[in-house]
Amino acid sequence: MSDPSILLVSADDELRTQLTDTLESGSNYTVLPVANFDEALDKILNQQFMLVISDVHLPIMSGFDLLAVVDSLRPGTSVMLIDDRLQPKSALAALRLGAVDYLYRPINYEFLLLRVNLEIERRRAVQKAVITAQPIPDLRERSIDRERWINPATRPLALMMKRSQFRRVETIMNDLSVNVGAVFVGFFDSDHNLISAVGELEHADLISIRHALSTNHNNPRLAALLKEQQFSHTYLEGDHHHVFMVSFGKIRPMTLAIICESGIKPGMVWLSCKKSAHEINDIVSAELQQSA
Repeated sequence: MSDPSILLVSADDELRTQLTDTLESGSNYTVLPVANFDEALDKILNQQFMLVISDVHLPIMSGFDLLAVVDSLRPGTSVMLIDDRLQPKSALAALRLGAVDYLYRPINYEFLLLRVNLEIERRRAVQKAVITAQPIPDLRERSIDRERWINPATRPLALMMKRSQFRRVETIMNDLSVNVGAVFVGFFDSDHNLISAVGELEHADLISIRHALSTNHNNPRLAALLKEQQFSHTYLEGDHHHVFMVSFGKIRPMTLAIICESGIKPGMVWLSCKKSAHEINDIVSAELQQSA
């Protein structure tokens, strides 16, 4: 099967460049970036795309207009819309008109790549079902997910944080990485979305970490030894690297995942993780209180 092709429509040069780099480097996608509705229409008329990602605000015609055109000319093609800010009425309208996702700035590119990967997997499953005459997968669960993302009370943390919060968290994570000599530091929300990261991580390692996040490895004895009640702690020991996980946040659960070489002293890592978790928790809690 050939690499999936994605049409990217935005008048924002920076967004086109960053999103194209993210999609092409993160997965085997062929991305065609264009700047306006007319260019997008020309490409849609002459080429079949698996996915269209469009800004809501385009010169002259809008992303909603493009959504209607795609539905008419290329039925079955998935469309994601990106807005300047979260507007619940626009989000509901987009989803009711058939958009598969509605995202807003500031863009978390790792999260967007995750959503694109899931949508491409869904499209492939639908195509396979049509070719092999198998039942088409039930997509109702995705509709429930969309409704949950729109509601501020249940929206994933990756969609709640503002650019200023991202930058402050990134500074904390960089300091943590330097203090413990980490190979990788990742900040995950309760849906296992990677919100921010420092260091290098192979795709297989990311899958392993997400699997570990889905499993309850909490060690009550470790928490007792650390005299810590606010956080849960996980320690996975390997031949060459150790993984430390600190989960925290009562309203919106979060996790810091740190990968260090085996020679590091665990006590130093735990103390640094605890300090960083406290600081991140304060930043997120302040944001949630403002959004309430």
